[in-house]
Amino acid sequence: MSPKVYEVSPAEDGSPEGAVEMTPIGGDAAVEDEEMLILVALKDGTIYATADRWIEGDDLRFVGPAGAERIVALIDVDMRLSAQLNRERGAAFVLEAR
Repeated sequence: MSPKVYEVSPAEDGSPEGAVEMTPIGGDAAVEDEEMLILVALKDGTIYATADRWIEGDDLRFVGPAGAERIVALIDVDMRLSAQLNRERGAAFVLEAR
């Protein structure tokens, strides 16, 4: 069974502020260029560059460019800002459940 992979994007107009849409995409599809660092923004204003990221339970786990692994609660991730920052850079903000 392939892992579940989602593209995260801001919700349509009329949605509550901060709402996002998580659209399933094929688990076997190439998600993004392996060289592209994906930005993860937290609600406290912290922004991390990530080389790999995935959802595990209620947490977002990610690996930074230097190889350090971090864990943050999904509730602390600013999904809307993360999607916006990456979209502006031409990258998809995609989260995979593992």
